[in-house]
Amino acid sequence: MESPTHPAEQSHIIWIKKNTTNRTLAPQIEQLIRTHVDTAKKMSGQELVNASKTAMLSVSQPLLQKSIKLSVSESCTGGMLSAHIVSISGISEIYEGGVVSYSNHVKEKVLGVSSESIDGPGAVSHETAVEMATGVSTLMETHCGLSTTGVAGPLGGTPTKPVGLVYAGFSFPQLSFSARYELWPDDGAYERQDIREMTCFVSLSLLRSLIEEVHVI
Repeated sequence: MESPTHPAEQSHIIWIKKNTTNRTLAPQIEQLIRTHVDTAKKMSGQELVNASKTAMLSVSQPLLQKSIKLSVSESCTGGMLSAHIVSISGISEIYEGGVVSYSNHVKEKVLGVSSESIDGPGAVSHETAVEMATGVSTLMETHCGLSTTGVAGPLGGTPTKPVGLVYAGFSFPQLSFSARYELWPDDGAYERQDIREMTCFVSLSLLRSLIEEVHVI
């Protein structure tokens, strides 16, 4: 059986929403995305789960110290990200809640994702990820909105959107952007659970880096 082919690595790792400030941060954020994705792809199974737990513990500290209100909207992770968040005792001080927006209907009706984004670039895209993040942040009145949307497999992949392609949206008061995660090995594909867990690990790790290293908020 032939191994699935994947598109060449995209330079478009980050997509910044129009009318946002701090656009000059893109190169630094792109490097952070690459670093965290590379780290995630070296792990699997329980090691990966433990890494996500550690990442959540690490990011909880600056969130709590700075009283940064957080909300999430999840598609491909289906509540897994929220589960990691609420595993931290005392996180109710800053975590408002999450929306599992698995269907396009919920993305549009609850989060306000535009039909143009769903019908155009699609549910798995930079545009949809950003609108999910800004939508949940607006809905729950938080400083930070985080979203995930992707193809966890093993079904659903296409030549342009293969299994392992994930977009995560990040919304802050002065910066809203989406990050592209290319979560596939050189040959074949990862297990569905590992792709979802890698998405959590990278998103939580990136969130910590954005707060502590990039100082987006």
